[in-house]
Amino acid sequence: CDHILLKKIMDLFDSHYNRRMRLRLVGIQFSGLVRGNYQIDLFDDTTEMVSLYQAMDRMKNRYGPGCIARCVGATLEKKEK
Repeated sequence: CDHILLKKIMDLFDSHYNRRMRLRLVGIQFSGLVRGNYQIDLFDDTTEMVSLYQAMDRMKNRYGPGCIARCVGATLEKKEK
């Protein structure tokens, strides 16, 4: 669920960034992630968000992991013709 991970990333960045620092590139790495189903949050998740992620999972299973991404975190590779 990108919306949860991206919020945590932005919170970390905001808490550690100092305006006097010059930054060229900031990278984030996730490790130790496991496959499984997402547990729905009763209070924060909407049916639209859950349906979106389910549809994205079906597309990734059918066409491969790089076929779709949410725009906020999109890093799709351009294929050569």
